[in-house]
Amino acid sequence: MWEAVLIAAVVFVGVVAAAGLFVFLPLLRRSDRGARDTFARWAATHGWRYDDRSHPAWSARLPGHQNGTVVFALTGVVDNRLVTAAEYRAESHRFTVLVVHLDRPYPPLAVLDRELSREIGDAFAASLPIHTGDAAFDRRFRVSAVDQRYARLMLDPVVVQAQLDGPVERWSLAGRDLLTYKLGKPSNPAAIPDLARPVLHLADLLEERAYGESAAQE
Repeated sequence: MWEAVLIAAVVFVGVVAAAGLFVFLPLLRRSDRGARDTFARWAATHGWRYDDRSHPAWSARLPGHQNGTVVFALTGVVDNRLVTAAEYRAESHRFTVLVVHLDRPYPPLAVLDRELSREIGDAFAASLPIHTGDAAFDRRFRVSAVDQRYARLMLDPVVVQAQLDGPVERWSLAGRDLLTYKLGKPSNPAAIPDLARPVLHLADLLEERAYGESAAQE
């Protein structure tokens, strides 16, 4: 008898869950469609390119990238630099992604907030960490790079202090793309330029160091 009751309860829960998904998923799709329309209209009126079918290479540096999806992306110019803002979905998480597209390619380098990595993961779990020698920075952040000398060149005391003081909690650089992301989907397209400016400042700092090294080698 108890087995029959248990089976009935399991079946009932399954039916309720299925019915909930049947109702919830269309609502979620409509909500996504409304957000996409808002961002698409903003892009059209501000000279940005809107894309909701992209699979950019930089998405491989995001949490859950094996099954994640770029919901939509907008690309335009902020302070004379090409910038992409995107919404990214991985399982139940939504992320706001910002990418600054640089003029030259760079070797891979990532700076990751340890607490955030434990909370939502990252794409560099198997990489070997590199220590900068700054105790406060090394306690809070984990550095991943293919070249320790390169990492220490780019992460000099000025960049380390800017990272400790600044709003960009995690970032990765590979090829021509400097990427950062935060938990929570974008809600206001008009806020994109202001959200991008801390990443643009970081791009300036990193380029200064890279160009300085190139000049020293000539």
